[in-house]
Amino acid sequence: MIFGPFLPQIKHPCWNPFIEYAKQAIIYKVSNYLLKPCNESQIIDAIKKASGEIRRRKKIKELVPEAVISENISRYHYKEYINQILDYVDLHFADPNLSLKWIAQNILYMNVDYLSREFTHQTGQKFTDYLTNLRIAKAKVLLKDCQNEKIYTIADKVGFANNPQYFIQLFKSATGMTPRAWIKYGVMEKPLI
Repeated sequence: MIFGPFLPQIKHPCWNPFIEYAKQAIIYKVSNYLLKPCNESQIIDAIKKASGEIRRRKKIKELVPEAVISENISRYHYKEYINQILDYVDLHFADPNLSLKWIAQNILYMNVDYLSREFTHQTGQKFTDYLTNLRIAKAKVLLKDCQNEKIYTIADKVGFANNPQYFIQLFKSATGMTPRAWIKYGVMEKPLI
């Protein structure tokens, strides 16, 4: 521990040089470490784990533009994989087949049950609720900007292409009115009195 340029260095009695290595490992996002002596299978396992992590990070970067994801600055205060889920959903919410299971299997290569529990625990809402709320919010913007657009077209643009009727039902549940009524009454400017 250093208290300043004029004070002597004070080291804790339990100070260990390994702590400095551990700090550097965290900074470099090390996924594994080996202690000497190690055998060939341990080296192979470590390489497999590291290459899997590299492929996972590369796939995320390919699918999500650099403007959305940053290695150093996270948009959210969650674990990295939850941030990656949120970033991916923000960009692909219009995909009617989007699901946490698909993201777990094809993007993160993680267990979907674990991801579901962690997503709920960290964000305070289920993945499906987050996705639905995001889609409804996007639909409100589209309905405001494109008031002459057909409802089924709006449903398609926000990920409900397979079932526009279900979109109307969810929209009414979230806002208290149908999309058409929301355009008519919810978007209207309040008259000046």
